Amino acid sequence: MHLGYIIPGCSFVFLYLKINAVRSPFIPTLHSNKHIHAPNVNSHKGKNHGAPEDEECMVGDLGNVITTEDGKTAVHIEDKALKLIGPHSVIGRSIVIHSGEDDCGRGGHELSLTTGNSGARVAAGVIGIAAA
Repeated sequence: MHLGYIIPGCSFVFLYLKINAVRSPFIPTLHSNKHIHAPNVNSHKGKNHGAPEDEECMVGDLGNVITTEDGKTAVHIEDKALKLIGPHSVIGRSIVIHSGEDDCGRGGHELSLTTGNSGARVAAGVIGIAAA
């Protein structure tokens, strides 16, 4: 798994995520959920799980990606809520791919408002800063 780059002086994060040939019993899948796992990425108190474009969602809810039948996934993420510095920085946090489609809090399942009912974790990587 390779995670993208950061533009100095930029007020938000660009993550380019490429996962090649992930092999698991959950692949191939058409849609997978991705989000950042970490306590205190931002205050989740009083917020439900949602889609990145929702007015109210947990910081780190990054939506769905498409995985091809050969197990390859590529996605571009731009999110103005993610922070690079300060107590809620995403540096050192993990980004996780789940086996199922994220219902973005709208599925009516008991897990919809907390996890998007997106299934088991199948891939993860740590967000960091690398030399260009």
